[in-house]
Amino acid sequence: MEILTVHEVAQLLKCTPQTIWASTTCRTDPSFALTSFIFRLRSDVVSFEVSGQVEGKTVRFEILSAGKTRQEVLRLRRPPHLFLNLRPYLVSEGLEAGKSFRVPVVLPSTLSQADAVLTVEGEEAIRIGSETRQAFRIEVSYAGMEATSWYDHQGRVLKEVTPMGLTMIRESAGQARRGMKKGDEAVDVTSSTMVPVNKTLHAPADLRYLRVLLEGIDPAGFEIEGARQHLQGATLEVVREALTSLPATTVPVSDSALAAYLEATPFLQSDDERIQELVRQIVGQEQDGVEVARRLMEWVYQNLEKRPTVSLPSALEVLDERAGDCNEHAALMAALARAAGLPARIVVGVVYAGSGFFYHAWNEVWLGRWISIDPVMAQFPADVTHLKFIDGGFEEQMRMAQVIGRLSIEILEYR
Repeated sequence: MEILTVHEVAQLLKCTPQTIWASTTCRTDPSFALTSFIFRLRSDVVSFEVSGQVEGKTVRFEILSAGKTRQEVLRLRRPPHLFLNLRPYLVSEGLEAGKSFRVPVVLPSTLSQADAVLTVEGEEAIRIGSETRQAFRIEVSYAGMEATSWYDHQGRVLKEVTPMGLTMIRESAGQARRGMKKGDEAVDVTSSTMVPVNKTLHAPADLRYLRVLLEGIDPAGFEIEGARQHLQGATLEVVREALTSLPATTVPVSDSALAAYLEATPFLQSDDERIQELVRQIVGQEQDGVEVARRLMEWVYQNLEKRPTVSLPSALEVLDERAGDCNEHAALMAALARAAGLPARIVVGVVYAGSGFFYHAWNEVWLGRWISIDPVMAQFPADVTHLKFIDGGFEEQMRMAQVIGRLSIEILEYR
C-alpha cells in the first residue's frame, strides 16, 4: 500500500478553487419566530438539502442526501430563529446602543440549536467601497464562537467578520458577479490558517513522542486530555499508542457505555444497506477488532480520491462520489466501523504537514481503549503530530472556529 508523504499531505490540505452554491429560505410568524425553512448546499462533490418544520417545541427535519431521505426530530427550549431572520427581529425590537438579546437559533447545517447573544455596541461610520455608511456594530456570540456584524437602520448587514476571521462586505449583484478586481490576489483559506512552528519535523510519521507549547487559546472546553495526550498547563505531551498492548476486542462490541458510538446519525448512515453490504465485502467473517479496523481504514484510503472539498460530509454521499478531504474520509470510516459493530467517532484538531500545523479530521476506534486512526494518511495508529481538540458530531466540530487563527504552537521536544 502506497502511503502519502508529508509533502503530498501538505498539498492535499491546500484548497483548490471550486464552486459552492448555498441558499436558505424561511417562513416566520408575525414576531419573526421561525415556522419553517429549507437549506440547500451544492458543491463539486455534494448535494445536500434539509428542510425543517417547527411544531411547538420541536423541529421536524427532513434530510435529503445521496438520494435518500431521513427524518430527525429536535426538541426545543423555546420558539427558535434562523440567523437569516434575526435581522428583522432585531430591528422590530429596536437597535439601541447597549441593548442585548439572547435568542434561540436553529443551525440547519448541523441539525442543532444554540443560544445566540447579540449586543448592540453602538453606531459608527464604516467604509463600504467608495461610500461611508452609518451602521450599528453588533457583537454576536453563539455555540462558543464570536462574530461582529454591522447593520444599517433597515436591518441589512453591511459588513460581517466571521468566527474564522473572514470579512464579508455587502455588494451589489453586479459587483459580486464581476468577482475579484484586476490585481487582487486569491486567498488560500487553508494556508492562511496554518499554524507556523519553530522547528521542521522531517519524518513525523516515525515519531513516538512529541511535546509542544500551546498558546493563544483556552484549553478549557476542549477534549485535549486523553489516553495519548496529556496537558499540563499549556504544555501538551503526545505519546503514540502501542497496538501490541491492547486487550483482545471482538466485533460486534456490545457495551451499553459505547452505544452512542455505534448508532447511525443523519450524516453517518451506518444502518444503510449499502454501507452494511460494503462492510460485509471488506471484513468478511473477521471478528478481531484490530484487523477489522485495519481493513476498513485501508479500503477508505485506497478507494477515495484525495480532493479538497467544501461539504457537509455524509457517508453515503462520500460513498457515491469516492472523493473528498479529511472530513469525508473520517465520515465514511466512522460509518463503516459502526456498521461493523466497532465503536468509532470523528475527532478534529491539527496535524503537522510540510511547514506547520493544519486543520485536520481523523478517527478514533474502540479497541479496549480509544485508538487514533487516520484514513487519509493510512496511519494506524495516527502519528503524534495529530493534536486532538474535539470529538463529536458536526455541531461539536464548529468549536474549532475558536482555535483557527488564534492557536500558536512551539515544538519543545520530539523523538
